[in-house]
Amino acid sequence: MKPEIKEYASKIVAALMSSRAQTTFVAIALMFMTFVAGTAVMYFKVYPAIYFRNAFEAAKSLYILESEYNVPYTAFRWGAVRPETSEPGVLVYDVAKAYNGYTLFSSAHDEKASLMAMDGQILHEWRLPYQEFWDESGSVKNPGADSENVIRDVVLFPNGDLLALYIGNGLTPWGLGMAKMDKDSNLIWKYLEPVHHDLNIAPDGKIYTLSNYFATEPAPGLEEITPPFMEDYVVVLSEDGKELQRISLNKAIYNSPYRYLLDVPSILSKPWDPLHANSVTFITEEMARVLPFAEEGQVLISMRRIDGLAVLDLETEQLVWALRGPWQGQHDPDVLQNGSLLLFDNLGDLDRRNGRSRILEFNPITMEILWSYEGKGEEKFQSVTRGTQQRLPNGNTLINETNAGRLVEVTRGEEVVWKYSNPHRAEVLKDGKELIAILNAAQRVAPQNLDFEFNGEVE
Repeated sequence: MKPEIKEYASKIVAALMSSRAQTTFVAIALMFMTFVAGTAVMYFKVYPAIYFRNAFEAAKSLYILESEYNVPYTAFRWGAVRPETSEPGVLVYDVAKAYNGYTLFSSAHDEKASLMAMDGQILHEWRLPYQEFWDESGSVKNPGADSENVIRDVVLFPNGDLLALYIGNGLTPWGLGMAKMDKDSNLIWKYLEPVHHDLNIAPDGKIYTLSNYFATEPAPGLEEITPPFMEDYVVVLSEDGKELQRISLNKAIYNSPYRYLLDVPSILSKPWDPLHANSVTFITEEMARVLPFAEEGQVLISMRRIDGLAVLDLETEQLVWALRGPWQGQHDPDVLQNGSLLLFDNLGDLDRRNGRSRILEFNPITMEILWSYEGKGEEKFQSVTRGTQQRLPNGNTLINETNAGRLVEVTRGEEVVWKYSNPHRAEVLKDGKELIAILNAAQRVAPQNLDFEFNGEVE
Protein backbone atom coordinates (compact mmCIF):
# COMPACT_ATOMS: atom_id res chain seq x y z
CA MET A 1 0.00 0.00 0.00
CA LYS A 2 1.32 3.45 -0.89
CA PRO A 3 2.27 5.65 2.10
CA GLU A 4 -0.28 8.30 1.22
CA ILE A 5 -3.06 5.68 1.02
CA LYS A 6 -2.01 4.17 4.34
CA GLU A 7 -1.99 7.63 5.92
CA TYR A 8 -5.48 8.34 4.55
CA ALA A 9 -6.78 5.00 5.83
CA SER A 10 -5.30 5.73 9.27
CA LYS A 11 -7.13 9.04 9.36
CA ILE A 12 -10.39 7.27 8.56
CA VAL A 13 -9.85 4.76 11.37
CA ALA A 14 -8.93 7.53 13.80
CA ALA A 15 -12.03 9.50 12.87
CA LEU A 16 -14.16 6.41 13.26
CA MET A 17 -12.67 5.68 16.68
CA SER A 18 -13.20 9.21 17.97
CA SER A 19 -16.81 9.39 16.81
CA ARG A 20 -19.90 8.03 18.54
CA ALA A 21 -20.85 4.50 17.53
CA GLN A 22 -24.25 5.36 16.12
CA THR A 23 -25.90 1.96 16.32
CA THR A 24 -25.04 -1.62 17.08
CA PHE A 25 -26.15 -2.46 13.55
CA VAL A 26 -23.38 -0.36 12.01
CA ALA A 27 -20.76 -2.10 14.10
CA ILE A 28 -22.10 -5.55 13.25
CA ALA A 29 -22.28 -4.66 9.56
CA LEU A 30 -18.69 -3.43 9.63
CA MET A 31 -17.58 -6.66 11.28
CA PHE A 32 -19.43 -8.73 8.67
CA MET A 33 -18.01 -6.85 5.69
CA THR A 34 -14.53 -7.02 7.15
CA PHE A 35 -14.93 -10.75 7.69
CA VAL A 36 -16.15 -11.44 4.16
CA ALA A 37 -13.54 -9.24 2.49
CA GLY A 38 -10.65 -10.36 4.61
CA THR A 39 -11.14 -14.06 5.27
CA ALA A 40 -8.80 -15.18 2.50
CA VAL A 41 -5.96 -12.77 3.17
CA MET A 42 -6.26 -13.33 6.93
CA TYR A 43 -6.07 -17.10 6.46
CA PHE A 44 -3.08 -17.02 4.13
CA LYS A 45 -1.52 -14.02 5.95
CA VAL A 46 -0.79 -12.25 2.67
CA TYR A 47 -0.83 -8.52 1.96
CA PRO A 48 -2.88 -6.61 3.10
CA ALA A 49 -3.83 -8.92 5.97
CA ILE A 50 -2.59 -6.52 8.63
CA TYR A 51 -5.07 -3.83 7.54
CA PHE A 52 -8.01 -6.23 7.50
CA ARG A 53 -7.04 -7.47 10.95
CA ASN A 54 -6.86 -3.94 12.35
CA ALA A 55 -10.23 -3.05 10.83
CA PHE A 56 -11.78 -6.19 12.27
CA GLU A 57 -10.43 -5.45 15.75
CA ALA A 58 -11.69 -1.85 15.52
CA ALA A 59 -15.16 -3.07 14.58
CA LYS A 60 -15.13 -5.62 17.39
CA SER A 61 -14.19 -2.95 19.91
CA LEU A 62 -16.93 -0.69 18.65
CA TYR A 63 -19.50 -3.43 18.89
CA ILE A 64 -18.57 -4.45 22.44
CA LEU A 65 -18.43 -0.91 23.73
CA GLU A 66 -21.62 0.04 21.92
CA SER A 67 -23.49 -2.97 23.28
CA GLU A 68 -22.58 -1.84 26.80
CA TYR A 69 -23.74 1.75 26.34
CA ASN A 70 -26.39 1.88 23.62
CA VAL A 71 -29.36 1.99 26.01
CA PRO A 72 -29.89 5.20 28.04
CA TYR A 73 -31.31 3.32 31.03
CA THR A 74 -28.17 1.33 31.85
CA ALA A 75 -25.60 1.27 34.62
CA PHE A 76 -23.99 4.25 32.90
CA ARG A 77 -26.71 6.48 34.40
CA TRP A 78 -29.28 4.32 36.18
CA GLY A 79 -29.41 1.44 38.64
CA ALA A 80 -32.21 -0.77 39.89
CA VAL A 81 -34.02 0.45 43.00
CA ARG A 82 -33.37 -1.90 45.90
CA PRO A 83 -35.51 -2.19 49.05
CA GLU A 84 -32.99 -0.09 50.99
CA THR A 85 -33.23 2.72 48.40
CA SER A 86 -36.97 2.64 47.74
CA GLU A 87 -37.64 5.69 49.94
CA PRO A 88 -36.11 8.96 48.64
CA GLY A 89 -34.18 11.68 50.45
CA VAL A 90 -32.44 11.69 53.85
CA LEU A 91 -33.43 8.48 55.64
CA VAL A 92 -31.08 8.62 58.65
CA TYR A 93 -29.52 11.62 60.39
CA ASP A 94 -27.93 11.41 63.82
CA VAL A 95 -27.02 15.03 64.54
CA ALA A 96 -24.72 14.14 67.43
CA LYS A 97 -22.68 11.47 65.63
CA ALA A 98 -22.61 12.63 62.01
CA TYR A 99 -19.98 15.01 60.63
CA ASN A 100 -22.18 18.02 60.01
CA GLY A 101 -21.46 19.91 56.81
CA TYR A 102 -22.61 20.18 53.21
CA THR A 103 -22.60 17.32 50.71
CA LEU A 104 -21.47 18.06 47.16
CA PHE A 105 -22.62 15.49 44.63
CA SER A 106 -23.47 14.94 40.97
CA SER A 107 -26.48 12.85 39.97
CA ALA A 108 -26.58 11.16 36.57
CA HIS A 109 -30.12 12.32 35.80
CA ASP A 110 -28.81 15.74 34.66
CA GLU A 111 -25.60 17.61 33.85
CA LYS A 112 -25.31 19.41 37.15
CA ALA A 113 -23.73 19.35 40.60
CA SER A 114 -25.58 20.08 43.83
CA LEU A 115 -24.62 21.26 47.31
CA MET A 116 -26.94 19.78 49.91
CA ALA A 117 -27.54 20.43 53.63
CA MET A 118 -27.64 17.51 56.08
CA ASP A 119 -31.45 17.52 56.03
CA GLY A 120 -31.57 17.13 52.24
CA GLN A 121 -32.23 20.76 51.31
CA ILE A 122 -30.44 21.77 48.10
CA LEU A 123 -28.49 24.94 48.87
CA HIS A 124 -26.77 25.58 45.54
CA GLU A 125 -26.58 24.06 42.08
CA TRP A 126 -24.27 24.39 39.10
CA ARG A 127 -25.54 23.43 35.66
CA LEU A 128 -23.49 23.86 32.51
CA PRO A 129 -24.51 21.43 29.71
CA TYR A 130 -21.62 20.11 27.69
CA GLN A 131 -23.13 21.20 24.38
CA GLU A 132 -23.04 24.83 25.55
CA PHE A 133 -19.23 24.93 25.56
CA TRP A 134 -18.25 22.13 23.15
CA ASP A 135 -16.74 23.09 19.79
CA GLU A 136 -15.04 21.26 16.94
CA SER A 137 -11.55 21.94 18.30
CA GLY A 138 -12.01 19.07 20.74
CA SER A 139 -10.97 15.46 20.24
CA VAL A 140 -14.59 14.29 20.45
CA LYS A 141 -16.19 15.24 17.16
CA ASN A 142 -19.71 13.97 17.78
CA PRO A 143 -20.50 14.14 21.51
CA GLY A 144 -24.22 13.48 21.24
CA ALA A 145 -27.14 15.13 22.99
CA ASP A 146 -26.91 16.52 26.50
CA SER A 147 -29.32 13.81 27.64
CA GLU A 148 -26.47 11.35 27.06
CA ASN A 149 -23.76 13.25 28.97
CA VAL A 150 -23.08 13.47 32.70
CA ILE A 151 -20.68 15.11 35.15
CA ARG A 152 -18.37 12.38 36.44
CA ASP A 153 -16.32 14.27 39.04
CA VAL A 154 -16.17 17.76 40.57
CA VAL A 155 -13.94 19.94 42.70
CA LEU A 156 -15.40 22.96 44.54
CA PHE A 157 -13.36 26.09 45.27
CA PRO A 158 -14.02 28.35 48.29
CA ASN A 159 -15.37 31.17 46.08
CA GLY A 160 -17.95 28.91 44.43
CA ASP A 161 -16.02 28.10 41.26
CA LEU A 162 -16.52 24.50 40.22
CA LEU A 163 -14.26 22.24 38.16
CA ALA A 164 -16.30 19.53 36.42
CA LEU A 165 -15.28 16.49 34.39
CA TYR A 166 -17.76 15.27 31.74
CA ILE A 167 -18.23 11.82 30.23
CA GLY A 168 -20.63 10.60 27.54
CA ASN A 169 -22.84 7.61 26.83
CA GLY A 170 -21.69 5.38 23.97
CA LEU A 171 -18.34 7.10 23.38
CA THR A 172 -15.05 5.41 22.60
CA PRO A 173 -13.02 6.77 24.39
CA TRP A 174 -15.71 7.86 26.85
CA GLY A 175 -14.25 11.11 28.21
CA LEU A 176 -15.68 14.40 26.91
CA GLY A 177 -13.58 17.04 28.61
CA MET A 178 -13.37 19.36 31.57
CA ALA A 179 -14.80 22.79 32.34
CA LYS A 180 -14.29 25.32 35.08
CA MET A 181 -17.33 27.46 35.85
CA ASP A 182 -18.12 30.20 38.36
CA LYS A 183 -20.76 29.98 41.09
CA ASP A 184 -23.42 31.08 38.58
CA SER A 185 -22.44 28.31 36.11
CA ASN A 186 -20.72 30.69 33.68
CA LEU A 187 -17.83 29.10 31.78
CA ILE A 188 -14.33 30.21 32.86
CA TRP A 189 -12.29 27.80 30.70
CA LYS A 190 -12.60 24.44 28.98
CA TYR A 191 -10.36 21.52 28.07
CA LEU A 192 -11.83 19.34 25.31
CA GLU A 193 -9.66 16.24 25.41
CA PRO A 194 -11.08 12.82 26.46
CA VAL A 195 -10.42 13.07 30.18
CA HIS A 196 -12.40 10.73 32.39
CA HIS A 197 -13.09 9.32 35.85
CA ASP A 198 -11.10 11.52 38.20
CA LEU A 199 -9.42 14.86 38.79
CA ASN A 200 -7.19 16.08 41.59
CA ILE A 201 -5.70 19.50 42.35
CA ALA A 202 -2.22 19.94 43.82
CA PRO A 203 -1.39 22.67 46.35
CA ASP A 204 0.18 24.76 43.57
CA GLY A 205 -3.07 24.70 41.57
CA LYS A 206 -2.02 22.21 38.90
CA ILE A 207 -4.70 19.73 37.87
CA TYR A 208 -4.10 15.99 37.56
CA THR A 209 -6.49 13.82 35.57
CA LEU A 210 -6.71 10.79 33.27
CA SER A 211 -7.30 10.43 29.55
CA ASN A 212 -7.29 7.66 26.97
CA TYR A 213 -6.78 7.48 23.23
CA PHE A 214 -6.84 4.63 20.73
CA ALA A 215 -3.39 3.19 20.10
CA THR A 216 -2.98 2.19 16.48
CA GLU A 217 0.48 0.62 16.84
CA PRO A 218 1.52 -2.42 18.94
CA ALA A 219 2.64 -1.55 22.48
CA PRO A 220 5.68 -2.94 24.32
CA GLY A 221 4.57 -5.57 26.80
CA LEU A 222 1.18 -5.90 25.13
CA GLU A 223 2.27 -7.72 21.97
CA GLU A 224 -0.62 -10.19 22.29
CA ILE A 225 -3.12 -7.35 21.89
CA THR A 226 -3.89 -6.32 18.34
CA PRO A 227 -4.40 -2.57 17.85
CA PRO A 228 -6.49 -0.55 18.09
CA PHE A 229 -6.93 -0.52 21.87
CA MET A 230 -7.28 2.22 24.47
CA GLU A 231 -4.04 3.58 25.85
CA ASP A 232 -4.28 5.30 29.24
CA TYR A 233 -2.53 8.55 30.12
CA VAL A 234 -1.95 10.74 33.16
CA VAL A 235 -2.46 14.37 32.16
CA VAL A 236 -1.23 17.47 34.00
CA LEU A 237 -2.94 20.82 33.38
CA SER A 238 -2.14 24.31 34.56
CA GLU A 239 -4.67 25.99 36.84
CA ASP A 240 -6.12 27.73 33.78
CA GLY A 241 -6.60 24.49 31.85
CA LYS A 242 -3.51 24.37 29.61
CA GLU A 243 -1.99 20.93 29.07
CA LEU A 244 1.52 20.69 30.56
CA GLN A 245 2.30 16.98 30.40
CA ARG A 246 0.82 13.71 29.14
CA ILE A 247 2.32 10.37 30.20
CA SER A 248 1.42 6.95 28.80
CA LEU A 249 0.67 4.53 31.63
CA ASN A 250 1.27 1.58 29.32
CA LYS A 251 4.82 2.76 28.65
CA ALA A 252 5.37 3.82 32.28
CA ILE A 253 4.61 0.27 33.40
CA TYR A 254 6.72 -1.39 30.70
CA ASN A 255 9.76 0.79 31.42
CA SER A 256 9.65 0.08 35.16
CA PRO A 257 10.47 -2.87 37.45
CA TYR A 258 6.73 -3.55 37.57
CA ARG A 259 6.39 -4.78 34.01
CA TYR A 260 4.69 -7.92 35.34
CA LEU A 261 1.49 -5.86 35.72
CA LEU A 262 1.01 -6.23 31.97
CA ASP A 263 1.02 -10.02 32.18
CA VAL A 264 -2.37 -10.85 33.69
CA PRO A 265 -5.26 -12.85 32.17
CA SER A 266 -7.75 -10.04 32.75
CA ILE A 267 -5.98 -7.92 30.12
CA LEU A 268 -6.60 -10.50 27.40
CA SER A 269 -10.23 -10.94 28.45
CA LYS A 270 -10.95 -7.32 27.43
CA PRO A 271 -7.99 -6.35 25.24
CA TRP A 272 -9.56 -3.14 23.91
CA ASP A 273 -9.23 -1.62 27.42
CA PRO A 274 -6.21 -3.30 29.06
CA LEU A 275 -5.67 -1.03 32.11
CA HIS A 276 -8.79 1.09 32.69
CA ALA A 277 -7.18 3.68 34.95
CA ASN A 278 -9.85 5.19 37.20
CA SER A 279 -8.15 7.34 39.86
CA VAL A 280 -5.24 9.76 40.16
CA THR A 281 -4.04 11.46 43.36
CA PHE A 282 -1.23 14.00 43.69
CA ILE A 283 1.08 12.98 46.54
CA THR A 284 1.52 16.00 48.80
CA GLU A 285 4.32 16.64 51.28
CA GLU A 286 2.09 15.38 54.10
CA MET A 287 1.31 12.14 52.22
CA ALA A 288 4.96 11.54 51.35
CA ARG A 289 5.89 11.70 55.05
CA VAL A 290 3.70 8.66 55.80
CA LEU A 291 4.32 6.72 52.57
CA PRO A 292 7.89 5.32 52.56
CA PHE A 293 7.54 4.22 48.93
CA ALA A 294 6.48 7.62 47.51
CA GLU A 295 7.77 11.18 47.18
CA GLU A 296 6.06 14.54 46.95
CA GLY A 297 5.06 15.34 43.37
CA GLN A 298 4.45 11.75 42.32
CA VAL A 299 0.91 10.45 41.75
CA LEU A 300 -1.01 7.46 43.08
CA ILE A 301 -2.89 5.60 40.32
CA SER A 302 -5.64 2.98 40.39
CA MET A 303 -6.06 0.61 37.43
CA ARG A 304 -9.27 -1.40 37.57
CA ARG A 305 -8.61 -3.98 34.86
CA ILE A 306 -5.45 -5.30 36.53
CA ASP A 307 -6.64 -4.75 40.14
CA GLY A 308 -3.53 -2.64 40.66
CA LEU A 309 -2.41 0.42 42.59
CA ALA A 310 0.77 2.20 41.56
CA VAL A 311 2.87 5.29 42.14
CA LEU A 312 4.03 7.12 39.01
CA ASP A 313 7.03 9.44 38.94
CA LEU A 314 6.27 12.29 36.53
CA GLU A 315 9.93 13.14 35.89
CA THR A 316 11.18 9.66 34.96
CA GLU A 317 7.74 8.66 33.60
CA GLN A 318 8.07 5.26 35.30
CA LEU A 319 6.29 3.40 38.07
CA VAL A 320 8.24 3.44 41.33
CA TRP A 321 5.84 1.25 43.34
CA ALA A 322 2.94 -1.08 42.61
CA LEU A 323 0.64 -3.33 44.57
CA ARG A 324 -2.14 -5.87 44.18
CA GLY A 325 -4.21 -7.09 47.11
CA PRO A 326 -7.44 -8.72 48.29
CA TRP A 327 -9.65 -6.49 46.15
CA GLN A 328 -11.05 -6.49 42.63
CA GLY A 329 -12.09 -3.71 40.30
CA GLN A 330 -11.16 -1.13 42.93
CA HIS A 331 -11.77 2.63 42.87
CA ASP A 332 -10.69 5.79 44.67
CA PRO A 333 -7.64 4.91 46.82
CA ASP A 334 -7.16 7.61 49.48
CA VAL A 335 -4.05 8.23 51.56
CA LEU A 336 -4.93 8.62 55.25
CA GLN A 337 -2.95 10.54 57.86
CA ASN A 338 -1.62 7.35 59.44
CA GLY A 339 -0.17 6.11 56.15
CA SER A 340 -2.88 3.53 55.48
CA LEU A 341 -4.88 3.44 52.25
CA LEU A 342 -8.66 3.53 52.00
CA LEU A 343 -10.37 2.24 48.85
CA PHE A 344 -13.68 1.08 47.39
CA ASP A 345 -13.38 -2.64 46.71
CA ASN A 346 -15.97 -3.33 44.02
CA LEU A 347 -15.14 -7.05 43.79
CA GLY A 348 -15.24 -6.80 40.03
CA ASP A 349 -17.96 -8.90 38.39
CA LEU A 350 -17.58 -11.81 40.78
CA ASP A 351 -19.99 -12.82 43.53
CA ARG A 352 -17.37 -13.80 46.07
CA ARG A 353 -19.22 -12.58 49.18
CA ASN A 354 -22.91 -12.76 48.35
CA GLY A 355 -22.66 -9.85 45.94
CA ARG A 356 -21.32 -7.35 48.46
CA SER A 357 -18.79 -4.62 47.78
CA ARG A 358 -16.79 -3.22 50.68
CA ILE A 359 -14.64 -0.35 51.87
CA LEU A 360 -11.13 -1.39 52.88
CA GLU A 361 -8.59 0.41 55.06
CA PHE A 362 -5.25 -1.38 55.00
CA ASN A 363 -1.54 -0.93 55.66
CA PRO A 364 0.18 -0.89 52.23
CA ILE A 365 3.43 -2.20 53.74
CA THR A 366 2.19 -5.10 55.88
CA MET A 367 -1.12 -5.55 53.99
CA GLU A 368 -2.94 -5.77 57.33
CA ILE A 369 -6.64 -4.90 56.97
CA LEU A 370 -7.32 -2.23 59.59
CA TRP A 371 -11.02 -1.67 58.92
CA SER A 372 -13.68 -2.74 56.46
CA TYR A 373 -17.34 -2.07 55.82
CA GLU A 374 -19.69 -4.08 53.64
CA GLY A 375 -23.11 -3.10 54.92
CA LYS A 376 -25.16 -4.15 57.89
CA GLY A 377 -27.16 -7.37 58.20
CA GLU A 378 -29.51 -8.06 55.33
CA GLU A 379 -28.99 -4.63 53.80
CA LYS A 380 -27.05 -5.08 50.59
CA PHE A 381 -23.96 -2.99 49.88
CA GLN A 382 -22.88 -3.20 46.27
CA SER A 383 -21.57 -1.08 43.43
CA VAL A 384 -20.02 -3.32 40.80
CA THR A 385 -18.66 -0.27 38.99
CA ARG A 386 -17.58 3.14 40.29
CA GLY A 387 -17.92 4.00 43.98
CA THR A 388 -16.03 6.41 46.24
CA GLN A 389 -15.45 7.04 49.92
CA GLN A 390 -14.14 9.88 52.09
CA ARG A 391 -12.65 9.65 55.57
CA LEU A 392 -14.15 12.56 57.51
CA PRO A 393 -12.41 14.66 60.20
CA ASN A 394 -14.39 12.98 63.02
CA GLY A 395 -13.29 9.50 61.90
CA ASN A 396 -16.52 8.60 60.12
CA THR A 397 -16.52 7.48 56.50
CA LEU A 398 -18.84 8.91 53.83
CA ILE A 399 -19.53 6.24 51.21
CA ASN A 400 -20.91 6.83 47.74
CA GLU A 401 -22.56 3.57 46.73
CA THR A 402 -22.72 4.85 43.17
CA ASN A 403 -24.81 2.27 41.33
CA ALA A 404 -27.29 2.10 44.20
CA GLY A 405 -27.82 5.88 44.03
CA ARG A 406 -27.25 6.40 47.76
CA LEU A 407 -24.82 7.94 50.23
CA VAL A 408 -24.07 6.45 53.64
CA GLU A 409 -22.03 7.86 56.53
CA VAL A 410 -20.79 5.22 58.98
CA THR A 411 -18.79 5.35 62.21
CA ARG A 412 -15.73 3.26 62.97
CA GLY A 413 -18.09 0.90 64.73
CA GLU A 414 -20.16 0.56 61.50
CA GLU A 415 -23.12 2.52 62.83
CA VAL A 416 -25.02 4.33 60.07
CA VAL A 417 -25.43 7.94 61.21
CA TRP A 418 -26.55 9.53 57.92
CA LYS A 419 -28.11 8.05 54.82
CA TYR A 420 -29.41 9.63 51.61
CA SER A 421 -31.25 7.97 48.72
CA ASN A 422 -31.36 9.79 45.39
CA PRO A 423 -34.95 11.01 44.79
CA HIS A 424 -34.47 11.12 41.02
CA ARG A 425 -36.09 8.05 39.47
CA ALA A 426 -36.65 6.94 35.89
CA GLU A 427 -40.17 7.21 34.50
CA VAL A 428 -39.80 3.91 32.70
CA LEU A 429 -39.16 0.45 34.05
CA LYS A 430 -36.47 -2.00 33.05
CA ASP A 431 -37.30 -5.68 33.57
CA GLY A 432 -40.16 -4.58 35.78
CA LYS A 433 -37.91 -2.66 38.16
CA GLU A 434 -37.95 1.04 38.98
CA LEU A 435 -34.63 2.76 38.24
CA ILE A 436 -32.70 5.25 40.34
CA ALA A 437 -30.19 7.80 39.05
CA ILE A 438 -26.66 6.87 40.08
CA LEU A 439 -24.47 9.27 42.06
CA ASN A 440 -21.20 9.81 40.23
CA ALA A 441 -19.36 11.96 42.75
CA ALA A 442 -19.91 12.85 46.41
CA GLN A 443 -17.93 14.54 49.16
CA ARG A 444 -18.64 16.27 52.47
CA VAL A 445 -17.58 19.92 52.59
CA ALA A 446 -16.95 21.95 55.76
CA PRO A 447 -19.16 25.10 55.71
CA GLN A 448 -16.33 27.29 57.03
CA ASN A 449 -14.33 26.51 53.88
CA LEU A 450 -16.87 28.17 51.58
CA ASP A 451 -17.28 31.88 50.97
CA PHE A 452 -19.98 32.55 48.37
CA GLU A 453 -23.68 33.27 48.33
CA PHE A 454 -25.87 30.25 47.64
CA ASN A 455 -28.54 30.46 44.97
CA GLY A 456 -31.11 29.03 47.38
CA GLU A 457 -33.18 25.90 47.48
CA VAL A 458 -33.64 24.51 43.96
CA GLU A 459 -36.43 22.15 43.08
